[in-house]
Amino acid sequence: MFALTLIKTSGDPIAPAHVALIQGALSDMSIPVDDRPPHWFKGHKAVRGWILDKPNNEQMSTLRALFNAHKIDIICEADQLPKLKLA
Repeated sequence: MFALTLIKTSGDPIAPAHVALIQGALSDMSIPVDDRPPHWFKGHKAVRGWILDKPNNEQMSTLRALFNAHKIDIICEADQLPKLKLA
């Protein structure tokens, strides 16, 4: 499982319409989405959802291009990353 995070780089916060847009794009790419609801970060400057398959480089480029006009960056990472702590 992978976490797909949308991060607003400037302007208005991320809206539910952005989540719907990414879900539609993932569906078009046949990337299955986990059924957990998205996790909204404080101020709606970021939102995280979970997908079952990792997008390839071409798919990530397509997703980033789709959200470039919205000033939203997209990051995909393994869902079970270790927690890092400051020593």
